[in-house]
Amino acid sequence: MNPASNDPFRYSSVADQLQTQAEQPQPMLAAAEAPVALAVVETVAAPLDGEVLPPEAPAAAEAPAPAPETPPSIPQYPIGLIDFNLPILVVDSNDDQELLDNPSIVTVLKGSLHPVVVSFWSQGEQRIDQFDTDGDSLSGDFKVEQDQPYPRTMFVVIGRDGRNLVLDPDLYASEAAAAEETNIDEIAGIFPVVIQAKEEPPVVAEAPAEAISDFHDGGVESDEQAIEEEDDEDVEGTDEAEAEVDPNAPPTEMYVAGRMRRVGDIVYAKRKDFGVRECTVTKLRRDATKSLCLQPKDGTAAYWAWNSHVRY
Repeated sequence: MNPASNDPFRYSSVADQLQTQAEQPQPMLAAAEAPVALAVVETVAAPLDGEVLPPEAPAAAEAPAPAPETPPSIPQYPIGLIDFNLPILVVDSNDDQELLDNPSIVTVLKGSLHPVVVSFWSQGEQRIDQFDTDGDSLSGDFKVEQDQPYPRTMFVVIGRDGRNLVLDPDLYASEAAAAEETNIDEIAGIFPVVIQAKEEPPVVAEAPAEAISDFHDGGVESDEQAIEEEDDEDVEGTDEAEAEVDPNAPPTEMYVAGRMRRVGDIVYAKRKDFGVRECTVTKLRRDATKSLCLQPKDGTAAYWAWNSHVRY
């Protein structure tokens, strides 16, 4: 007898079979039969013979901490047309070719029109004066100029005079100062000029003069000596005649600012903070920029005027 003939599923419907299977308990898996998670191990093959591997990327280094910001430094001394924090020179207002010795800033007076107190030496005597930021002294006898190391950059102004170009003989410290202070009405351009330090010619040592023997043993040498002495007298006389005209002596007349100028002439000259004034020419010198020493009629001190500031 076939045992499957008594199988209740044989004659039951499909729906009953599905319900009977759902009601039967599912077998429990043993602990040993539980699913095991497998770790994937990635194997790196050894490099082939002659194979060049790319360099390994280094570990990212930690970014350095940003440096703390330093506050801007505050200038110790005032700054105007003259920056007193840079080296300065003190000159005589009447003769700006004379440099005064050892200028040093003593103190700064707050609220003063001439705040910078400067100590310097003039003719072996220590002097102290107050200066404004333009470099003019309180007494009017001295002024401060900027001592700029070489090479230095200055600015020159070229202007138009009809179809011709004219050159301002003055040099200016900045382009703005050149545009403001030039006497040229129609400016064609302002150009920087690099000025190099003046090269002093090397000193050549003179060869010592040959000693002349005082020993003479004949009348011929005595005659030659007499002739040489006469020649020397003639030459000495010529030197004395030439020495009467000293090329270094100050001139008494010069062609300055379009006219012949002489000592005692009356001219009109422009000066900063004073305007155009009537002045008398007291001295002349051979200088490319300042040739006339002028004595203003208003009683202020005499000074060497810029040639371009002399009007007529």
